[in-house]
Amino acid sequence: MTLTGSYKVAVANLRKKALRGYFAMRRMINWKYLKRSSILKLLDALIRPILMYGCPIWLPYMSSADWSILFHTAENGRGVLSTLSNTTYERAHLSMMKWILGVGKRTPNAAVWGDTGRTPLSISSIKQVMTYFGRVFSEAPDNDPLTIVRDAAKEQKALELPWYTNLCNLRASASELLIEEYNDNAEPPPDTVFPASIRSIANDLFLKHWNLGRLNIMKLSFYNSLKTRFEREPYVHLAIGDYSNVSLVVQLRMSSHPLHVETGRYCGTPPEHRICKLCTAEDADIIAGFMNLPFLELATETERHFISECGAFEDLRMALEPSIQHLFQNYDHLFQNYKLLHTSLR
Repeated sequence: MTLTGSYKVAVANLRKKALRGYFAMRRMINWKYLKRSSILKLLDALIRPILMYGCPIWLPYMSSADWSILFHTAENGRGVLSTLSNTTYERAHLSMMKWILGVGKRTPNAAVWGDTGRTPLSISSIKQVMTYFGRVFSEAPDNDPLTIVRDAAKEQKALELPWYTNLCNLRASASELLIEEYNDNAEPPPDTVFPASIRSIANDLFLKHWNLGRLNIMKLSFYNSLKTRFEREPYVHLAIGDYSNVSLVVQLRMSSHPLHVETGRYCGTPPEHRICKLCTAEDADIIAGFMNLPFLELATETERHFISECGAFEDLRMALEPSIQHLFQNYDHLFQNYKLLHTSLR
């Protein structure tokens, strides 16, 4: 920590060490025959302990904004998701998940959280933080190794330092919600709020903000038409080597692709002008002339157009087996049967 009591330098160093560990793991382990779900387990077992080392100490300082914003009602949820992702450790976490999924860095974080079924580290670590918080202030014999820590914590409690205030606010907010829940069920609330209960409450609040936030992200229009709930998707359980083309489907699903509906955002092209150049003339002057004609609608190069409407790929669609052709008319099934999709992408 710095002379001013900041942990930013320590957390930044942990991020660097975690990234080095991640790339070392990639060099040592052949990912070709591993499932993405297995890689995520390795991430939790080998990399997360490095990234979140000592989090019971520094997380109450760093995540005060993350925790407080969860308990406030947001109009569209995007501000909550932005705050949760804009921390040193969560940026590293999201980067590693995007590399594992095979999508670009511009991919919305809401889609990455939703498809992997993983919550931000500041939320998943709450139980660990609150358990340590409980141990420090619990009664113990004088010869206990934590005696010095307890004495120091009591002094800081008397001074009402930020870490203690943040934890108390988190526990108080969770207690209020828990009491309201028990009152609705006509049951007496518990005397104490356990760390697991606080994490569960924070997790439920995050899911509400996630569901509200993703629906207000224009880039995820196609993703939202497919995604109905927060859960790990089936493709995460496929081996990377056996179904390498699945990454292309994931990119299409999350709008992390080179279609004009996406690339047009970078240069400020209006949505109605992001036309499919495979279906129209490539000359810009001719396209501009077509746009000025009345009652003429040019095909916008969206994900749906690319999958089932673009005439440039009609012969490829007709060459597919009937069992695969029907998937292109039903998007719900299209993104559930990844083995068939792998066959169609060869």
